[in-house]
Amino acid sequence: MIKLTDILNEIKINKPTIKIPDGWKKLNVDPEPDLEGNFEVESYGAPSEGSHTYLYDVINIMSTPKYDALADDTTPLKTKYFVHTFIAGGDDETDDKRYDLLYDAQKRAVEVMEDIMKDWDNDIYETKINQPITFNTNSSKGKLWVDYNPQLRQIDDKELSLLSRVYNALKPVENRLDDYSLRLSPSLDRVMMKYGYWEWIEDKEILKALKDFDIEIEDDYDDDRGQTTYYMVKDKQ
Repeated sequence: MIKLTDILNEIKINKPTIKIPDGWKKLNVDPEPDLEGNFEVESYGAPSEGSHTYLYDVINIMSTPKYDALADDTTPLKTKYFVHTFIAGGDDETDDKRYDLLYDAQKRAVEVMEDIMKDWDNDIYETKINQPITFNTNSSKGKLWVDYNPQLRQIDDKELSLLSRVYNALKPVENRLDDYSLRLSPSLDRVMMKYGYWEWIEDKEILKALKDFDIEIEDDYDDDRGQTTYYMVKDKQ
């Protein structure tokens, strides 16, 4: 019998590790599943309503069968991944969407977790999700800062999640910014990054810190500002 660890090693790809929201934890799955039917690859749980002592909401990342039970040979099938959600005392739902990559199913699972958290008690949810105050928003107090004022504009959870992950990835290399600040601004599904306002980033360690993201370089020139360079940081596709 093939073990689940063998399957995960087989499908491992060069993708960033998914960070699950606070309040959720990884659960154990069957290490020797039946590969001729749908089976759990990963499982995550959180106390129901964010605080229940023994009822859990559970999100499973499932795989379609690896082998055809009716076939004469043992040629592996092209497997897909999908998300199954169980709300304690409530709904049991399976996503219609199928993914070729485990990574894409993991991203979808995180989205489901965040949607579930919105139904938790508001105080619990705001403590876990609304965290702009953890950013440095003052350029005079550090070289890495976030151009975001929550009193002027509210950003949605996806924007906040990406902004937080980019900020945390760059924090360890903040001391490499020399006399320049690195400014982050949330923009829909991406983070606009300005290094020294209009300059190219030449420090490889800074860019290496963002290896888990896609970076698009956009530059322009006008008579007033001269050369302007932006780095648009997005989740890997």
